[in-house]
This record gives sequence, C-alpha cells and structure tokens, in this order.
Amino acid sequence: MTTKHFQPFATLFAQKWVFFTALFSFFFSAVTSGVNASEKVALPIPPLVHKQLNDVVSKYPGLSGQAVLITPQNTFFVNFGNVPVDANAQAIEPVSASTVFRLGSITKSFTAIALLKLIEQYPDKVALDDPISKFIEDGWITNSYANDITLAQLLEHTAGFTDISGEEFDFNEPIPLEDALLKFKQYHHTRWNPGEFSSYSNLGAGFVGYVIEQVSGKPYEDFLAEAVLNPLGMTTAGFKQSSVRVIGYKSDGVTVIPYWHTVYRPFGGLNASALDMSRYLQELLNPKLLSAKELQQFITPNTGLAAESGLTFGYALGNYTALVEDYLFHGHSGDADGYLSRFGFSQEAEGAYYVVINRFDRALVSRLQDVLANAVVAHAKRPPPKAPKILTITDNYQWIDGRYTEATARFINEDKSTAEFGQIYFDTRKNVIRVKRAGRSDSLWYPVAIGKNKEGEEWVSVRHNYENRATAVFLKKKDGGIAFITEFWNLVKM
Repeated sequence: MTTKHFQPFATLFAQKWVFFTALFSFFFSAVTSGVNASEKVALPIPPLVHKQLNDVVSKYPGLSGQAVLITPQNTFFVNFGNVPVDANAQAIEPVSASTVFRLGSITKSFTAIALLKLIEQYPDKVALDDPISKFIEDGWITNSYANDITLAQLLEHTAGFTDISGEEFDFNEPIPLEDALLKFKQYHHTRWNPGEFSSYSNLGAGFVGYVIEQVSGKPYEDFLAEAVLNPLGMTTAGFKQSSVRVIGYKSDGVTVIPYWHTVYRPFGGLNASALDMSRYLQELLNPKLLSAKELQQFITPNTGLAAESGLTFGYALGNYTALVEDYLFHGHSGDADGYLSRFGFSQEAEGAYYVVINRFDRALVSRLQDVLANAVVAHAKRPPPKAPKILTITDNYQWIDGRYTEATARFINEDKSTAEFGQIYFDTRKNVIRVKRAGRSDSLWYPVAIGKNKEGEEWVSVRHNYENRATAVFLKKKDGGIAFITEFWNLVKM
C-alpha cells in the first residue's frame, strides 16, 4: 500500500465527563447516493470498516468525532463519543451527524472555491493571475524580488512566504481581516522568488480572503456563505464559536484547549458538521456548483517550477494530492487546536472520506484516515491507471549529479540553505536517480518523462518504483540552478 498523507468550557466539564455507554459505541447510518442526506436509510456500514474503526477508537475513552465514507453506491456516517448539551456541561448527548466540529485548515479549500466563484461573478475585477498588489496598499507585503505575487500563488503556497509568525499563531481575538493583516505586516515578506517553490504558509489564504472582501464588498464570511455554503446546503457550517459544543483537548484527552479564532479566518476558522461535509464531498465528486473548468483549476497545480514542468502531482488551490493504492486523491488536513480533521476525494475511485476528532493526536487521526481512504479504494469500480514505463535516459542528464540543500523553510526563523541535505546522482548503469542521505537508505527515483518548459529549460519527471505516476521533477532553472521538487522537498544544487 502506498498511502501518503496528506491540527471556554471550564475544566469542570473534563472532571464531570460521563460516558454515554460503558464501552465505546459507534452510531452508524448510511444514505444512498442521490438521497437527501437527512433521509437516513437502514444500510449497515461495511463490517470490516466498522471493525477497523472500532479497533482504533475503542482505545481512546472520551474521544468524540465523526466520519463520512462515500462509495459509488452509498454515503455512510460514523459518529462516536458524546457532546455537552449546553455550555453548563451538566448533561451530554451522543455525537450525531449534525454535531458541529472545527475544520482547521480544510477551510483553505473553501476559500479557494470562494475565490473561483468570485471570479465567476466579477470577471472584469479579479482573476487568478492578478497580482496581490492590485488589491492592497504599498507596505502590506515586502517583496524584494522582481516577480509579482499572484492570487493563485497565495493559494498554492508558491508566493515565497514562510508560515506566519508565532505572534500571529498566538493571537486569539476575532478582529477584521484588514486589521489583522496590517497589525502583523512586519512579518509579511518573501524569503524566496515568488512562483518557484510550494512551501506551506497560512498567510496566503488570509490575503485571498481580504481580496474577496474588497471585490465583493462583503465580509469574507458572508460571501463564503452566499457563494458556497448555502448553495451546497451546508446549513450548519460557519464561523461562530457558539455553534461548537464539542470540547477540544490536547493529546492526553484531558487538558482542554481554548477555542482558537485564527488570526486570519480564511485559513482555518470554519466549523461544520458531518452532514455539511458530506454535501461538500458530493459536490467535489459530482460538481453542480463548480463548472468543469473551475474543478480542474481547483485540483491542478498551476504555479511554481514543478507545475511549469508539467507535474500535476502537488498542492493546488487549497488542496493537496496523495496516492492510496495507486488511486489519486485530492484533499486537505486540518488543525484547529484541539481538533484534527482530514478529507480526501478521488475521481478515479469515485469515492471520498472525511474524519474529525476532538483530540490533538496526529497519529490517531492518521490511523482513522487510513481506514477510510482504504475503504474508498476497496469499493472502487475500476482499477487505477497503470504506471508509465520507465524511460531510459542518457548521460546527458548527469547535470542532476551533485550536493543539494533545501531551498525553503516552513517557519520564519528557519534557514536551511547552507546545510547539505544529501547527494544526488544519476546511476547510468541502472537508469535510476539515487538520493543519498547520511544514515538512511538511498531513495530511488525512476525517470518517466523528459521535456522543456516554456522558457526552454530541461526537466525530468520521476517516480518511485512503487508509484504509478510522476510525483517529482528535476529541472533546470532560468538562473542556471538545478532543482529537485517533490511532495515534501524543495531542493537546489549547491
């Protein structure tokens, strides 16, 4: 299997927690495809999936959460744990498919769709390749490079930013987007050339949310509701703290984490129920709100050196790619301080999943995600695409050989540009590219295609031997440098 993964009630409540049942129980229901999600049909969730989920969740007393599994035939809801009936925490009830949880960074995918709908409504005012400088005043961003930062780059994390500062992460007051962006503008500067490397940053969605406000003349939250949430029937989704009765905990399941407002709500502030998310997943599988063009824009990376070299595996507009048993998934993860979530959908497998828990335990949510993702592919009607043949290339591609370092860093105070990441060389005898790192086995990459980008620079797309498509690329940059870009690495030759 090749699974690639794609974050106040008083303490009194934690002390008075009462279990709804003596042992952990699941509350399962299913709806058939095409039936309104509120009309439940008595269909059992697949027994193996039931057992696998129960095997995980039963080890965590007090855990609450939801899951959605969509197969070509059915939509299943899985609810577990309890939720306080009110803020007094004196009574509880079982979690249902209508219980609202926090989504965290899954919000970014909604922000991306909101931008696409904004462009549809105001085609003369805004476009994906518009520079952010068109919508903000001088001084909001410090960009020392010649390239402008575009709206698409902000959503695909290719704008040249590190992630937001510690002050921004810690700021916990719900203030207007403009005020927040101005308050922390001293941290908003590019660290590398915009349009080159995708490096995760929560800042981009914040600026896109501000653009939505400027063009639509409405608060971001209102436009998102009118253009996306309401048309999809996501009736309980929104940004109100009062809608979330489920308490979020640290990994111990005991220590309460206060509600996190997120300084820029377009990157992580949305709350929703499993019913809401089932409607969202159905839209992504069988779009009605999105046009065919908009869906392709949503799931296909279009900015950055890798995308310019023809690589379609990577972070697109608010969603990443992953392979599960050779099926391509798009989706996102979410961290809302005390709540962790994951969603993914696969057009190839014709299915989707969503899971959320109220405990900051990434290993736990990843185990649940694995169960659901593998359940999706187990119900696929057709096999995944076959792997492309390995391409035999010549000694002319030994420009790949050399010592490499990391070109980007996640956080503001990180600088990895002077440390050697590892050595890479093209093994002509075995027609394989070897990535050698101290203390680790060689990472082997096989060429599957070669070409030149629009500026005439050469590239070689590659895959692991267990993958059925190109997932990384070696390329020549116009400045003469050499880069190796994967799902996790942005490397340049030293």
